[in-house]
Parts: sequence; structure tokens; C-alpha cells
Amino acid sequence: MSLSPGTRLGVYEIHEAIGVGGMGEVYRGRDTRLQRDVALKILPEQFSSDAERLARFEREAQMLAALNHPNIAQIYGLETDDGPAEAGPYVQALVLELVDGDTIADRIAAGPMPLADVISIATQIAGALEAAHEQGIVHRDLKPSNIKVRPDGTVKVLDFGLAKLAQAPGPGPQASVGAGLSRPTITGSPTITTPAMTQIGVILGTAAYMSPEQAKGREADKRSDVWAFGAVLYEMLTGTRAFDGDDMSDTLASVLKIDPDWTRFPPDVPAALRTLVQRCLAKDRRQRISDISAAKYVLNELDALGAIAQPTPPSSAHRERPRSLTSRLLPIAATAILTGALAAGAAWMLWPPTTPGAVARFSFVLPDAVTFSGTVRQSIAISPDGTKIAFTGNSRVYLRSIGELTAHAIPGSEMGTSELGVVQPMFAPDGQSIAFVSYTATGANGYVKRIPITGGAPATVVELGNDSGLTGISWGPDGILLGGLTGVSRVSANGGALERLTEIRPDEEAQAPQMLPDGRTVLFTLAKRTGTDRWDKAQIVALSLADRTRRVLIEGGSDARYLPSGHLIFAVSGTVFARPFDPRTLMFTGSQVPVVVGVRRSASGTTVTTHLAVSDNGTLIYRPGPATVSSTMRSLLVGDGREEPRPLKAPPALYVHPRVSPDTRTLAVARSDGGSSDVWLYDLSGQSEMRRLTFDGTSTLPVWSSDSRRVTFQSAREGDKGLWWQFEDGKNPERLTKPNPNEAHQPGSWSRDGKHLLYSVLKESTYALWVYSADTKKSEPFGNLTSGEDFSATFSPDGRWIAYAYTERGGGVGGPNRGVFVEPFPPTGEKHQAPKTALDYHPVWSKDGSSILYVPGANRPTVAVPITTQPSISFGTPVAIPRGPFPALISTEPRGYDPMPAGRFVSLSLGSGDGLLGSQNNELRIVLNWFEELKRLAPTP
Repeated sequence: MSLSPGTRLGVYEIHEAIGVGGMGEVYRGRDTRLQRDVALKILPEQFSSDAERLARFEREAQMLAALNHPNIAQIYGLETDDGPAEAGPYVQALVLELVDGDTIADRIAAGPMPLADVISIATQIAGALEAAHEQGIVHRDLKPSNIKVRPDGTVKVLDFGLAKLAQAPGPGPQASVGAGLSRPTITGSPTITTPAMTQIGVILGTAAYMSPEQAKGREADKRSDVWAFGAVLYEMLTGTRAFDGDDMSDTLASVLKIDPDWTRFPPDVPAALRTLVQRCLAKDRRQRISDISAAKYVLNELDALGAIAQPTPPSSAHRERPRSLTSRLLPIAATAILTGALAAGAAWMLWPPTTPGAVARFSFVLPDAVTFSGTVRQSIAISPDGTKIAFTGNSRVYLRSIGELTAHAIPGSEMGTSELGVVQPMFAPDGQSIAFVSYTATGANGYVKRIPITGGAPATVVELGNDSGLTGISWGPDGILLGGLTGVSRVSANGGALERLTEIRPDEEAQAPQMLPDGRTVLFTLAKRTGTDRWDKAQIVALSLADRTRRVLIEGGSDARYLPSGHLIFAVSGTVFARPFDPRTLMFTGSQVPVVVGVRRSASGTTVTTHLAVSDNGTLIYRPGPATVSSTMRSLLVGDGREEPRPLKAPPALYVHPRVSPDTRTLAVARSDGGSSDVWLYDLSGQSEMRRLTFDGTSTLPVWSSDSRRVTFQSAREGDKGLWWQFEDGKNPERLTKPNPNEAHQPGSWSRDGKHLLYSVLKESTYALWVYSADTKKSEPFGNLTSGEDFSATFSPDGRWIAYAYTERGGGVGGPNRGVFVEPFPPTGEKHQAPKTALDYHPVWSKDGSSILYVPGANRPTVAVPITTQPSISFGTPVAIPRGPFPALISTEPRGYDPMPAGRFVSLSLGSGDGLLGSQNNELRIVLNWFEELKRLAPTP
């Protein structure tokens, strides 16, 4: 239906069409009786005979009439008319206030809006929503094109056409309320309307401003309007949408999965305003601001909040880059609670309604360019009084006081030139100093160091030496406890020799020791050294220091710790359980229950940690992760050594041995289903799905030919484990080697000219290095090398040298006859060992031949060692790659990464269950008054 200028509806004369609003067409008109301009929202012809639509249209008018607020466009009446012929047999129109002026969308089109304008406009929008919510009305379609600013600066919120009553009765269609104006060309993101649009399970609203719950088709409430308010506020401040995409599906995916780019905020945006936007855009509506009045309060009190919430900057020598919004450790609410009465009022409103001691949850993301150090070792700590948080990031220790908005690196804690990492921070009992563990690039395992929280030169508490496999550390009144492959030890916090508290068997390891309150009993986890599920089958034991006897408390769990609330907590996979516990009798006084589901728990190689810490007064901090963890289920990542690796568009699976084609276009990787294995190919452009290359028998360990046309792999298709190759289009599989009985051939690397293939021959746990000739189709040994592990041999880019890992049979872990070696090709007997860092395996040449990458040990950063081959071999100093390939797998597993040009690489994640474990999630979650929740879930006597 289209009404021509001059058409009359009762006393109203149509002038021109000006847009659409909700389920109506909107025209500019003139009230010929009262002589004023109005907006007429007319029910389209296709709905004019729909009794239900007519009833809803009338209810819309009735409830909009209840919204008497200066920032909401008014309704003047409901007009019914038989109408002109072109209007159809029956016309209903809402007579609305005509609002002149630009929409917010018009203003945003010119770029970010001035801060003063944003604050004024946002305050008025919040007031309009507050009035609607007080009447039980949820807008559900707030967006820049539905908000106008009159020339005098007055804001008018329009188009309540998708609004609903918050307490609509029954399962049927809910009453709509309101109306307004919008230009159809303002927003490119579609408004989704369907005849059933008010039902739960149906998506409503405009995609770019819809809350996650709306995007999932769930029922909207006033917190959905808070989300849309935050999205509009973000857009006014930055000039860009918080969530966008090429089409509606991409936009909804952004709403559900991606955080806005918080770095887009102009520098003059106050910290409190940034935090307000963050709290409005919390994807979990339980963590979102629960009432728009809180937002209005913060907007009105920005000056006061800013005065008490400014962070204390670190010294200029150690100042970090300004933090993005999600990098704020605590939102203004938490800061306010602890820093002043005025801000406490804001905090009270920013949290859902609470009572004293109520549980409160929020999160923060690390500063830009800072990532957690300690993927499989502890990376976070909280002071006993709960006022300070520490974390290891970028190989240094960061500190954040609860009353500040930023974190800063502790001067002096940064990694030294000989160190590979800084992990496992822990506070002293008085909270005034922090101990941490640094790992070196030498054969020694590292040091425990201590530093004041104000910074300074760190003091060495103890050198760990060959006490390898440190798996947990804690600081109590009687010193520092350490767990590892040799048992539980103790050292004075002032330094000294290690005191061995318990011995364990060679096939065991002790993890996460903690002194119980009596000072005479040590709690720790005892696990086997082998087995993929050993940490979930470990024992939690109590050791008496009086007679060295042990008592098994729990069968199946790890990372146990006793809390002052009277509970013992422990982890099984990515879930933390709690059970009431009496430390005096070492008896449980209640049943165990899950209390935190989805904690990042890293388990690989010889260590495990659950990234969680609890203060003595009940503040919980933890890094979120999958609720279930598998050490074999992995994701494929791509990185550049500078930013965090990102996942490829491939589903998690049992991936093994990723290899990039020389032309860097395609990834080959083995994928197992737990029984058999096949080789799959992935287009690194991400434009197509993974495709299976091999189908006959078990095939694994893919290696590309030098021309990127064929993939070589080990295959059992004819009963043995020989080498085959096949064109990347799947055609013409061909056998290359025929192993002798009880042998297995494992491919290593093709030479650049495509004439020679290095491979290992495994027989009775001993490996030999061989070379296959493509010209003669025959093989011969490469010298007389035999090793206790796969050589992982690789050709240099020019084909003149090879690098390989070598372990002498019976030489011992970390012994002198173990490491990465370089020899000329063909062999001459000349041999050069690369600089020894620790265990040293999984070598591979960089694509330009300027360095060799290899792994110092399980769970340790890959290192790059510069190498010069002309006029003779020489090596530089090993340099750790903190954001390099993730899976520092153990030496008996195939190499889990492969380099590409310009420092880029593909690698496996450490593991995944229902989420990425290898992706270093930089979020930290905080729960205040967690003991109250713990007591409710697991009551103590």
C-alpha cells in the first residue's frame, strides 16, 4: 500500500512517505484540526484484514500511551478510517509525534561523535529506556536509526514497534507497544520481522544490535535493551559498529562469538565510560548490567567516578601501552566497591541487586600485546588478603591491585637473556613479595626467585638444577614447597638447600604441594608418569611430616588445595570439585560437588596445572577453558611469532604431523579416529573444507615433495609400514620402500631437488637414518647412525646440509650424547652439535636457511638458533619464541609444527575438549565472595 500526497485519513492529510517503523509504513502528515505536523504509522494492506494484527496494533497504541517521557516520541491517537480507494477497504493509523532532526545513524556516518555529545545523548537514551522498563516494556530494537536528536539537543527514542511487555501472559503472541520513524536506508543490517516474531525461539530486531540471547532466539528482557544501548554507545564513541559482518549470518556470528575492538576508543574516553560499555556488552546477560538506571547513574557521575578510579601509572621506565577496554582488570564496579562510598553506589547499581557478601562475577582481558606465560605451568596468583592479583605474561610478572584499573609489569621480573620463561607466580604470606620460577636456556632446569611487589633485583631462593619436572609450588609460613619428579621438597623463602620431604617411586611424580594449617601435614597429588589420563586417575594424598606416612584422600583428581572455608577442592579435567574437609582429622564431612565448570587445565608432557587461585578471604580467580580436556584432541593453529596463533577453519580432531607444502598453499596432516588414520589436506586460504587424501589402510606422517605436487606418507595398506607417495589430487599412489619384517619406515624430508628422501627405520626400539634415491629407487643408510628416538631429520633449503635429533641408546635423559646435530649431505663424517639448551629435539630449518628451530623440552617454548654454513658451520645463541609454535610435544611424539616463510608457522594446539586449549586465552575471571557460593553448594557442618 502506498498513499499519495494529499490523501486524507479523517482529519489528517498525507504529505509524504518518510520510512517504515516496526510493522507499519510511516508518513509525514498534517493534523488539519489542530494545525500541527504529525507522523502517521499505517498498518499495511496485507495485515488490514488480520484480526490478530489489528488487535495488536490497537494494544500497541494503548501501551505506548503509557510512556509519557520527554525522550520518547509521543502518541497522539489511534485513527481508523474506511480510507481512500488506494488505501484499501480499511485503514488503521497511529498518530505520532513528528520528530525533526538527524538520527544518530546520520551523525555516526560522519565519524566518532564528540564526547560531550555522546554523554548527553546517551544519558537521555538511558532515561527513555528506564521509563519504558518501569512500565514493563522492552524495546528490543534499539539502534542508531531509531534515535533522533532534535535541533535543540533533545533526544527522542523512536519505533517501539518490536517492543513487548516484560510480563506477557501465556505462550501466545505478546502485545506490541509503541511506534516511531526510521529511514529505510539508514542501516544496512536488516530488521528481522516475521509473523511469529514475538515468540520465544524466533529472532527479532536488527542483527548488529541484537543481544546474544536474541540472536539465539531466546526471550528478550530489559538486559537485552542494555546490550543494544551498549552497542549504540560504542558506535557513537568509535564511529564503527561493535558487531558487523558481510551479511546477517556473519553479523550474528560476531555477536555470539567475537568481542568488539576495544582499541578503537578515542584516548579522551574516561575509564568509567569504557567500563560501562564493556559491562553493557557482556555476552552472558547474568554478568551484564542488570538495570539501565545503573548506566544513567554512571553517565551522570563520570567526573566523580573518574576522580577516584584513575590508575596509578607505573614509572616511565616500565610503562605499558594503554590497555584496551576488555583489558581492564576490574570494571568500575569492583574499583568503586573498594575505593570510596560514591563509587560504591555506582557499583551497587552496576551489579545485579545484591545483599552484603553476595557473590559477584566479572572478567578482564590482558593488555594489548601481553599474553599469559605458562601454558602448562601456573600463570596466575592472588594475594592472601585478595587485594592483589599477579600473572606471568610476556615472560615477566605483572601486578594488579584491586583498586586500580590497570596492571603493570613488576620492574626487575622480566626474563633474563639466558632464560626461556617466567612462570608460577605466588605471593608471600604477607602479600608484599612474589616468588616465581624462571627456566634457563642451559642444561639446568631453572631457579626459584623472589622479588618485592614494588620491584627491584630478584633474589635467587634456590637453583633447581637437575630437579626436573617441577609440577607445582606454594608459599606457606614455613617456607616454599616444591613438587616434582623426585617428590616433595621444601626450601626457606630466604634461600638455602632443598629439604626432601618425601621420596617417590621412579614411575611417579608429585604435584601441587600445600602445607595444611597444622604445619605438620602436606597435601599433594601423586600421579603416574605415563598415561594420557593419568592426572584424572591420580591420588590426592596427605603426608605426615612427623612419621612420613601417607594417607590417600581422593582417588581420581589432581591440583588439590585446602581452603579456609573448610573445603578441599581438586580438578578432574576442566572441572573443579569441592568437598567439605576437616584438616585436623583428615576426614571429609560432606559429599563432593562440582563448583567451577570450565577452567583452563593444561596437561601435557610431565606436568599439569589448573589455572585457578583463591585468596584466604574468598576471592576466586581463574582462566576459563574447556570443561573437558583431551591431551590428543587438537586444533590447527597458524601464527607469525609476534601475535597469538589463531585457529584455522578446521574442526578439532586427533591431528598428527602437520606439514606445509613448499609453495605454502596446502597443509597435509594425519587425522586419526582412534583406530585407523588417514592423511588429509587443508587449503591454507581457508576457502574450502578439509579433504581426505588417503583411503586404503592406515596412513600417517605426511611429508611433501619438493614440487608441492605429491605427499609422501607411511602406509599399512599392504600389511607393512612402508613409505608411499600420492599426487595431491588423490591419483596414482605408489610404493617407495618395502620394510623388512618388524620394521617401520617414517618419512622425514625431501631434498630441494626432489632426488633424495630422508627417513628413519625403526626396528626393536632402535632408529637408523636412511636415504631414498628417487633416481635409482633404492635406499642406503646415512652413515652408521642409530638412535633411541626418531631422528626427525630435515634437509636445509639448499639441500647441502641436514639437521636431525639424536639420542644415544641408554644415554639418559638430557645426557651429553643427546641433542640436535648438523651434517653435510652427502655425509662426510663431519658433525656439528647445535647449542644445547636442554633435551633438544624436533629440529627443522627456517625457510630461508638462516636458523634452525627445535624444542628444548616438553611444554617449553620452541627456540630459534641462527646458523651460518659458509665458509664453515657456526651457530648463534638460542632465542626463545614466546608466541611461536605451541605444541612442545615430548620427544617420542612426531613434530607438531612446521615453519613457513617470514617467520610464520602452522602448529597443533596443546589439546582441546569442548574448547581450544592451545589458544592462549587471555581472559581472567574473578568471583568475589566465592566462599558464600561454596558454602551453599557444599555445606559444611
